[in-house]
Amino acid sequence: MKIVINPSHSAYYNLALEEYLLTQYEDAFFMLWTSEPSILIGKHQNTYTEINIPYVESHKIPVVRRMSGGGTVFCDPGNINFTFIEKDQGQFSDFRKFTQPILDYIQTLGVNATFSGRNDLVIDGQKFSGNAQYRIKGRILHHGTLLFDTQIGNLVNALTPKEAKFSNKSVSSVKARVTNIKSHMPNSPMTVDTFRENIYTHIHEAFSGSSFYEPTPQDIEAVNRLVSSKYDTWQWNYGDSPKYDYTNIRKFESGLVELGLTVQKGIIKQLSIHGDYFASRETQELCSALIGTKHEKNAILETLGTITFNDYLQGVPMEDFADFMTEI
Repeated sequence: MKIVINPSHSAYYNLALEEYLLTQYEDAFFMLWTSEPSILIGKHQNTYTEINIPYVESHKIPVVRRMSGGGTVFCDPGNINFTFIEKDQGQFSDFRKFTQPILDYIQTLGVNATFSGRNDLVIDGQKFSGNAQYRIKGRILHHGTLLFDTQIGNLVNALTPKEAKFSNKSVSSVKARVTNIKSHMPNSPMTVDTFRENIYTHIHEAFSGSSFYEPTPQDIEAVNRLVSSKYDTWQWNYGDSPKYDYTNIRKFESGLVELGLTVQKGIIKQLSIHGDYFASRETQELCSALIGTKHEKNAILETLGTITFNDYLQGVPMEDFADFMTEI
């Protein structure tokens, strides 16, 4: 096994590096990684319904979709992520196999950590690790979180949507009670850096013949290309959200406006607008103009800027209407 040394704090890069090691090598790998505050969305989830969009946008928190299923994860420097990559020998969904080495180490700290349910690690019933897997061409990747000293308040704020205006068939996250490993340690406090280095040492000793590996310049260049073409794109992180319906209603100064729209792959496919507002042109023309636009405020404003918007919804500010079409 090769133990990867990865100093990156970019969620985009870290997820791209996982995919690169999985698909471009035949070696077994173990890696620890941390990210600046960011949100990782499960492969099958609807990004818009999983996060508190106003909070995420105001705090400029990157949102990145990963290749594995499961729920939404909040990352910050106090949350260490671990990754195992190896040949798939029929162990897909065998979460115990990959989490046991991590549990073994945490239990040496005097912490009562156990495996629970389908894919969680808990301490006294409180979750500190969620795990997920995916496989490609005979290879399997298992990754999980380790909440060591994360900012729980930020986690809750980022992952708690405001009043829902969506209906969909996507997989919703379960916002379980969570805890930090550090708060359960009976001995002297440990830094997150020491915790990470000790895990590396434990894995190196537990897996005979393991060695450390630093990505080459060629590796890094290829990973950065994958970041640019996939992980840092709107299409991957938002556009690949499952189909959903969105409704909203608001009383503007000029009248009541009610809308309903259907979004697929992040693009508005159907739109209806009703209300007691005044208009000098047919509302259906406005709806037709917005079909094919990203369900995203700036994209909507760009489309509205190509028409005489006031002809369709007299007295309604264009930016207020774009907020109305996208607010959570």
